[in-house]
Amino acid sequence: LRKTSIQAPAPDEPIIIVGGGLAGLSAALEALSRNAKVIIIDGEKNLGGNSAKASSGVSAAETSTQKAMGIEDSRSSFFKDTLSAGDHENNEVLVNILVDQSADAIEFLKELGVKLDDVNLCGGHSTPRTHW
Repeated sequence: LRKTSIQAPAPDEPIIIVGGGLAGLSAALEALSRNAKVIIIDGEKNLGGNSAKASSGVSAAETSTQKAMGIEDSRSSFFKDTLSAGDHENNEVLVNILVDQSADAIEFLKELGVKLDDVNLCGGHSTPRTHW
């Protein structure tokens, strides 16, 4: 999650976020940290989106948790594994963004109090990198 320079709307103009999954809630937290008013619109009764259904965890490479556990991983390996799992039909630009920002995403979640203290080897990965 790279910080970008954005200007918050006028205080009386809310930011409308469509979707209450991990991405939408992350955007809402970022906007709130900049003192913006936020409205989240979601089609479901409960927030969480597909993120709430993810039962295996969040995959990332070169994280502090992996390093603390002695797990050697690389962005290059994560990139190759992701392309392979997608039968090389993936959009490589988007896979690069996913891989390059994955460790920052884990740190962002941990700073919010999400406990991601364990790392497992899950299907499609050549190295333990799924944090849960």
